[in-house]
Amino acid sequence: VTTVDLRKELVEHSNEVARKMQWKLDAHCMDITEFDSGNTYDFAISMSVLEHMRSHTKQIAVAKMAKHLKPGGTIGISFDFGQIEKLESNASGEVYLPFKSFKEVYEYVVCPSGCSLFGNDRLQDIPLDEPMTVKPQYRNFPLVPFMPPQMALLKKIFFRPLGYTYGTIFLKKPQ
Repeated sequence: VTTVDLRKELVEHSNEVARKMQWKLDAHCMDITEFDSGNTYDFAISMSVLEHMRSHTKQIAVAKMAKHLKPGGTIGISFDFGQIEKLESNASGEVYLPFKSFKEVYEYVVCPSGCSLFGNDRLQDIPLDEPMTVKPQYRNFPLVPFMPPQMALLKKIFFRPLGYTYGTIFLKKPQ
């Protein structure tokens, strides 16, 4: 297993856990766009990382992952998707920019990878114009008389429409 992360403390923690678990781990503290191990892999995973990169950097990162895949290998990518109210900076100072449309996912992830969508090839999800709320069994959350302020806060948190969701795609490298 090979890992890449910008944050030194996360790489050190990964190495510590790997030692304790007696896992063989090759952890690198670096930008994924600089990564070149000379190895090829069956599978590459990016979990909630791409939304923390600029558009051009996303394209380079995905192309790097695909370059290191064996023919027929798979990339699994999870990401935030939709509109977000608060822009934040990541560890390298880049602004947090979740994908706002499936067109962006296709343009910045699928195309630069040279791979094809595998599984959910239509990129379907709940339409973002539909309010996303908690499961139906929680809709009639009872208000407890002795805790109205807390319950009102919980109701506000659980029942407000969300402006984003999460996406996961799988890409398959040609044989």
